Amino acid sequence: MRRFFVVPTILALTAASAGAEPLANRLSEGWNSWIVPAVEDGGERCCYSWHGGTVREKGCALDGGRGGFSAAQDGLDMGNEVQLFARLERGKVTKVRALSLSCPVSSDSGITDLGRVDAGTSVAWLRQFLEQRSGLSSEAISAVAAHDGDEAAGLLMDTAESGRVFDHRKEAIFWIAQSRPVIASETVRQLMFHDPSEDIREHAAFSLSQSKVADRHQALIRLGRTDASEQVRSQSWFWLAQTGAPEAESEIRRAIREDRSAKVRREAVFALSQLPDDAGVDVLIDLLRDRRQDIKVREQALFWLAQSDSDEAIDAIDQLLGGG
Repeated sequence: MRRFFVVPTILALTAASAGAEPLANRLSEGWNSWIVPAVEDGGERCCYSWHGGTVREKGCALDGGRGGFSAAQDGLDMGNEVQLFARLERGKVTKVRALSLSCPVSSDSGITDLGRVDAGTSVAWLRQFLEQRSGLSSEAISAVAAHDGDEAAGLLMDTAESGRVFDHRKEAIFWIAQSRPVIASETVRQLMFHDPSEDIREHAAFSLSQSKVADRHQALIRLGRTDASEQVRSQSWFWLAQTGAPEAESEIRRAIREDRSAKVRREAVFALSQLPDDAGVDVLIDLLRDRRQDIKVREQALFWLAQSDSDEAIDAIDQLLGGG
């Protein structure tokens, strides 16, 4: 029979402190859990079942896959602490999770409670999964990002800037942007403009666009104007449109007029279709009707209008087909 363990918001005052002993020496076979200070404003980490756009049920089954995991549920705070879970099988760690204390948790077996652990001790244990390619690396990087403190921030930055595994760099960049906007404003921006890898620059742009960095749209505009790679410039306009920044429409239209690359101009038209609240429909109609535009731009505008369910888009296409 499955046994359910609901993680309380406040643990009993008698919970034992783990001290500074290495976690590797304290883990038992099966599931282990410990609590560490959480990064500020990290968002709730839990598993959710959705229905009609709203959460119907939340709670994670450690041994199964109930619901969809989210590490930054909008509008819900992670709190001051986060709970780590690690499963040991025959002496080998097989699963790592970081969940909010408010998240109900279930397991097919018991969970060994290690109490509260210093954030540095916990991060030191997680480091092993970031230093080499591992099936647990993605979970470990996400877990590190949930920790408060300089040790977690330093490990994320080191991995993002010079990690030996390329995919680890990308994940660390994303989690810096998600969990530490002040650091992201420097570290992610630096990688976005100066990393020699086109893939890293593009991923940094995506990560910054998904962050809470206040002036992220200005960085995306600069990247779209200046990056040597047409792929990076194209994606910069796409992510700028998704931010809904007031400058997005005018800057993307400027790229359509001025960028030297036909690919970028084409992708910029697509970016206009991504403006929120169907704001791009009027702009695309304007491009379609403007006979001074490059024919390829007008073709792209027509294509993306045809993908829209807007009545205005359908009317514009009908007028065009009718010779209007």
